[in-house]
Amino acid sequence: MARVLAVSIFSLALSLPRPDLLVSHVGVVYSSGALQATVVVANPGAAPASPTVVSYRLGGKRLATRRIHGLRAGSTTRIRATLAVPASVSAGSYRLRVCVDATHRIREVNERNNCRVATASSPVQSLRPAVAACDGRQHAGEQDRVRHLPGDRARR
Repeated sequence: MARVLAVSIFSLALSLPRPDLLVSHVGVVYSSGALQATVVVANPGAAPASPTVVSYRLGGKRLATRRIHGLRAGSTTRIRATLAVPASVSAGSYRLRVCVDATHRIREVNERNNCRVATASSPVQSLRPAVAACDGRQHAGEQDRVRHLPGDRARR
């Protein structure tokens, strides 16, 4: 009898409606040393989702986490975030990975659709001159040298 009751409770738990949080869209623009991200989170599940956390990672580095309000079943929400790009990030293309329910606290219909990736391009943030110790005089036989940094279009 106890085994039948346990199986019945387990079956009931599986059949209860659950939320299904997913990131349906990620748009990203690089501007003035930061990423401007627009994210759409949806809950196509049959139950409401409680408040949760959205995480933003760039090339494996966590940029930020944001708390969002709960979502009714069948609803969506748009989130805008300004994400500072660390100075250690060099020019190039990076993958911005955005995940909803980043803390894995909400039991969902599908746990494998919580993340979406967008490509973000980061130009050289600033052209920092190479500084060398000198006494201010040009030595005989020396010529002025120009050092071209990655991404510099004025190459020889």
